[in-house]
Amino acid sequence: MLALSTNSTRLPNGRVVAMKKFAPMGSSLCFPIMSVVHFALGVAGMHLYTGQPIKALAKKLYVYGDDIIVASEHVDTLFKVFPQFGLMFNEGKSFRKGPFRESCGYDAFKGSNVSPQRLKKRFLDSQDPNNLRSAIAMEVNLRDAGFKSTAVMLKRIVESRWGMFPLVSRGSSVLGWVEDDPSYLFEQECLKRRFHRPTQSVQIRARVVETRADCSMAGSWEQMMRANLHTLKSSTRLDERFQRIDILWRWMPQSALVPLRVSDPDMARAIKRLR
Repeated sequence: MLALSTNSTRLPNGRVVAMKKFAPMGSSLCFPIMSVVHFALGVAGMHLYTGQPIKALAKKLYVYGDDIIVASEHVDTLFKVFPQFGLMFNEGKSFRKGPFRESCGYDAFKGSNVSPQRLKKRFLDSQDPNNLRSAIAMEVNLRDAGFKSTAVMLKRIVESRWGMFPLVSRGSSVLGWVEDDPSYLFEQECLKRRFHRPTQSVQIRARVVETRADCSMAGSWEQMMRANLHTLKSSTRLDERFQRIDILWRWMPQSALVPLRVSDPDMARAIKRLR
């Protein structure tokens, strides 16, 4: 691990600075090691103060990097143990008293989900594909949270600008409105269909999201070479600094409306019928 850690960094002026930390944020070694250290210290401290078996205590502690979830009865123990090893808690972000809890972006009040629905992008400002994807995802979140009227209004606004979108199942590669009832996926007037003889299957014409490398967005020679390599390799994981997201029309199998792997019997029958 020491051989893989970042022991120095080069500043923009060329000066090399030695790092005193094991790994900076963003390093692939950071969160895994952080999780192991926090878990080991937490279980050891709980065992030291309560005398309970380690195996039993290990099931009461959940660690996700710098986010720790533990039963209220053990919170004071962790607040005593961790500072002894230079690990300090952010009191303003720690919820150990009262009915409110927060962890990994999930807000709960007395066990009920009260996470707010946040619209992070003003999707009506442009024809940016990212804004469209955010609006479609927001519609699903609003419906799941119970704001059905707001979801309907958002759907009407989006389709007035982009045109109609089909109903799709969760996890579909087709860009559309999520529908959990498979019976709605069979006959949709907004979809164009054709019989594809080479594959002996019915195809639909629908919009999909494609990520491409854009060399024009590279700011330096090294970035341009990296973008070119991504283009040659047809990589699906592109650096955000030089990637472009496009929404394109494609002829796709009708079964693309639903995911390939499902456990629900009704959805499985829907896939069989669509094929």
